[in-house]
Amino acid sequence: MLPPDLQLENPLWDYALKVYPTLAPALLTLQTQGARVNQLLAALWSSANGRQWPGQVDPSIERWHQSQVLPIRERRMALKPELEAHPELEPLYKAFKTAELNLERIELAMLYTWLLRSARSKPVSAQINIDLVLRFNQVDQSSPARSELLALVEQLEGTN
Repeated sequence: MLPPDLQLENPLWDYALKVYPTLAPALLTLQTQGARVNQLLAALWSSANGRQWPGQVDPSIERWHQSQVLPIRERRMALKPELEAHPELEPLYKAFKTAELNLERIELAMLYTWLLRSARSKPVSAQINIDLVLRFNQVDQSSPARSELLALVEQLEGTN
């Protein structure tokens, strides 16, 4: 069940739209290692807004990810190798991609609401929040993709 105070239009969504194109390669590599991209984006937003990552995400957010986001992602990814032999499946692939993005947007809105309630106001570096998320996602923090992500974040911060 979605929270009644869910806000699809929120500062975390705006932030994610802004930074994702630059951070995508590192985020997607970390995703293949078990990291949650939306949690990483939320952790970066938290750092940029003087909030420390509060810990393990609310179980309702994890349930949403498992029951809604992952099944659509799996269907989309299963279809991808078929596109070369069956280009007529492209509209279906795009529909799955659009559905996945909308489900992730809801997940980001859930994370935003949770962070407003749970995250302590405390200046904290992006590295600390990223490392917390990776630990809770059970992803090796020595991953080269982690270093790549932090370098890309530094680049973004340098351009702002």
